[in-house]
Amino acid sequence: MSERVLFSSDYVAVTPSVARFGATSYQIANIGSIAIRIRNRMNGLAVVLILLGLAMFGLGGFLIVQHAESAPYGPYLIVAGAVLFIFGLVLQSKRPAREYTLMLKTSSNDLEVLVSLDHDHIMKVKAAIEEAFALRLDAPYRMAGPNPTMTDQ
Repeated sequence: MSERVLFSSDYVAVTPSVARFGATSYQIANIGSIAIRIRNRMNGLAVVLILLGLAMFGLGGFLIVQHAESAPYGPYLIVAGAVLFIFGLVLQSKRPAREYTLMLKTSSNDLEVLVSLDHDHIMKVKAAIEEAFALRLDAPYRMAGPNPTMTDQ
């Protein structure tokens, strides 16, 4: 009998008893807890702006020192480079790229089982594993049925 699939994607499949991440499977019963760790990464656009700003700043300085009379736009390059550099720093501090890591706590250790930049995907996997926890906890009560010694009053 096949189990109901709570979540499935290219890399992840979650059923009420097993969570699969790639070629590795974990029994839901052996997972003690689940958590999401968030780490800030460098924003690609911020890196480009910072490097471009530094290059423009350096080129402007070079033109002022070496060719002051023939290149009057050196100071403009320095100002533009400084503006791009500052804008890149502000962008990185306000909008860093976020990396989400799904952590499983088992009796032996903590495991990083899934890393993604997609927040929604990580949250759906976490919700499916939590649903599997709830189904696992509810299973003994559904199998036993009502308590025959209890009477309705």
